[in-house]
Amino acid sequence: MALSQRRANAIKLQFVEKGVVDSIITNADGKGELLLTRLDDITNEVQRTLNRKVEIIVSLKQPPPPPITEITAVEKEEEVVLEIPPKYKTFSDTIVKGDKILLENILFKTNYSYIQGKSYSNLRALAKHLKNNPQLIFKIQGHVCCVDHGRDGVDLKTGKRNLSVARAKFVYEYLAKNGVDKKRMRYEGFGSRYPIGGDAKEDRRVEILVTYVKKIKEKK
Repeated sequence: MALSQRRANAIKLQFVEKGVVDSIITNADGKGELLLTRLDDITNEVQRTLNRKVEIIVSLKQPPPPPITEITAVEKEEEVVLEIPPKYKTFSDTIVKGDKILLENILFKTNYSYIQGKSYSNLRALAKHLKNNPQLIFKIQGHVCCVDHGRDGVDLKTGKRNLSVARAKFVYEYLAKNGVDKKRMRYEGFGSRYPIGGDAKEDRRVEILVTYVKKIKEKK
């Protein structure tokens, strides 16, 4: 693991040991060798000292967006474009190709690719739903938040910048071990490229995208 990442992890650990709640530290990210300050009249040693630093970015929790109202005729003429967040389905709905299901209450430990203990009951319920709906072919899609330029987060378990992929893979492997056919599913991660709303916990998520719905022959 790069020195900058180890330093970021150490700062995070200090905060947690001093009583800062772990869940509000959304990311600890090492930037590596980025030249942040350049001055022509100083020595190389002073230059390195200026560039060796730790920054803390504080984001205030944003209020939920106002409800989207019906677009009036005047607004249509002015070509008002409203960005509508994805509408999720549940297993009680009629599900078709292209629908998404949000894995609610599947909570991962901050900066790690494994879930908190209280989330296992929700994963068991998910496996049961998927086994009861064998017609669904799907992808498990991981997303993280709070990383610049759409990059992925660092999985502190491995030190690799593939946190969204690792979290999707964790769900994939759990489902496979609990009776869901591997041939029905794939997994992938999108880093922080697709935020959906004003709150970090909404951007930090795992979704199921239905890619195909098979016709199941009824047993006579």
